[in-house]
Amino acid sequence: MNLTEYFYGVFTPPPEVASTIHRIGFSNGERYVPPKKIVRNWVNPKPNELDGSRKEVFKIMKFQVKPVTAEIIAKKTRWTRNHCSMIMASLFKMGLLTRVKLRQNGTLLYAYSVKKESNDD
Repeated sequence: MNLTEYFYGVFTPPPEVASTIHRIGFSNGERYVPPKKIVRNWVNPKPNELDGSRKEVFKIMKFQVKPVTAEIIAKKTRWTRNHCSMIMASLFKMGLLTRVKLRQNGTLLYAYSVKKESNDD
């Protein structure tokens, strides 16, 4: 007999263990099906068919000589840097802008410029 058995006794497991099996995604007996991904196909608009803030940002972008970041566009408009960044990204996805990756102080930035073929309306 050692000290553990002396103080705590001999361990005997219970005859039947009550347990619950949790199955994530099996509620109501149906298997989990992930939601379908939404595919958004941009209809590549012409620059004169843009609406609202996209039109204004594209108009400013046409006069830029070198690629610019959203910070520069935000200074020229009344919007925040994040809003300008989202607008420029959507213009890039539409095929009106080109994008270049820049690194400044360990931060990844995107700089955008107007595509040559979309320069002439």
